Amino acid sequence: MGTVVNTPADALRALRTAVSDVNQAVSNGALAPLTKRDLLDFMAEFEEVRAMLSVTDHRIVRACDDSRLAERVGERSTSSLMAKVLRIAPGEARARVKAAELLAPRPSPLGPELPPVREHVAAAQSVGQVTTRQAAMINESLQGIETACPLSPGESAALEETMVGHARQFGPRELQACLHRMESHLNPDGVLPPEAVIHDRRFLHLVQRRDGSYVIEGSLTRACGAQLWSVLSSLAKPRPSDVTGPDLRSPGQRMHDALDDVAGRLLRSGRLPHSGGTPATVIVTIDHAALVRGTGFGTTTDGQPLPVDELLRLASEADVIPVVLDRAGAVLSSGRASRVATPAQATALYARDGGCSFPGCEIPPEWCEKHHVVEWIKGGFTDLDNLTLVCKYHHRNFQAAGWTCLMINNLPHWRPPDWLPGSNDPVLHHRIAHRSELYEQAA
Repeated sequence: MGTVVNTPADALRALRTAVSDVNQAVSNGALAPLTKRDLLDFMAEFEEVRAMLSVTDHRIVRACDDSRLAERVGERSTSSLMAKVLRIAPGEARARVKAAELLAPRPSPLGPELPPVREHVAAAQSVGQVTTRQAAMINESLQGIETACPLSPGESAALEETMVGHARQFGPRELQACLHRMESHLNPDGVLPPEAVIHDRRFLHLVQRRDGSYVIEGSLTRACGAQLWSVLSSLAKPRPSDVTGPDLRSPGQRMHDALDDVAGRLLRSGRLPHSGGTPATVIVTIDHAALVRGTGFGTTTDGQPLPVDELLRLASEADVIPVVLDRAGAVLSSGRASRVATPAQATALYARDGGCSFPGCEIPPEWCEKHHVVEWIKGGFTDLDNLTLVCKYHHRNFQAAGWTCLMINNLPHWRPPDWLPGSNDPVLHHRIAHRSELYEQAA
């Protein structure tokens, strides 16, 4: 009777048993009586099995990504988790993750799985016709050609199929020569296109979905990409979700929030060009009753709904002007003078807080927002004893995480949520405490 396989664990146990049987047979001298032809066939078949196992590896990596396993166990990324748990080199872990991105079926929110990005490579690897090394070489070559040459999806797929055909016939050295000849034929001026070509291909699309969210698609010049990467990577560093806890955001979410920081800071700077005599500003219209209840939606000038809780957060600190209407549509109030900290107050906050006041966060003051401890919309004053600097990430998320900000001796403290282990006493950021001690010593 054969082994019954009901789960991945059952299948893995069956595989271990099969491998053990093969090892035992080989150890007992089963290869000795084979003819040269039979031994060559055995070697080839064994290599096919080795290549097929890569497909399982891609599926496992994809499952880890889809379930956000790394975040759940406090690791920065799937590759760092693999390096630690599997005791492999970080470079190898990153290569496996990259291979899974290209060669594993992709999840679809609308139904069945989408095929892999490199469908022909994945199909060949699933039957053991392309090794892991060959697959990596094809992926690298295709990426270089697609970057340098404008290929349609059909042309790219046909080129991939041709490369897979070469991989079925040649080893890595001969395959590399074939790939190089293909690259030279398609891009005779070199794999790296001249700056003028890159400049001509530049574009950026910001497409709005039906649910109001946006999709970004684009190709940046080297200079623009380098500048954007420099700005976003510095702002996308992990930040603590509590005093000692890890940042639970994925790398992609951190990059999104970094871009959000940049856009918000630029709006608040007041340095954008005027449009029709008005500085670049987000204007939101809202019903007075909805504002009082704290429910419902406001409406931006381009007709997009904005939830009241989001509007209140923005209206507290960013350059968003709430235009409040009564039931008849008349304007009850419009303005922002009473809620925006003055330059002198901002300078004092920079000196006192030195950056985000949330415990453990080290975002500098230039990238922080001014948070009203008692909300401005609920009557809080724009005074130093009611203001503190908070980075955009913590400003957006501290309430949902159960934290509370309060002023004690005119310094911003943060009370942890009840579910957090340990003391629930208010916490003062070590940076602010140190600055306060220095000030007292100087006095």
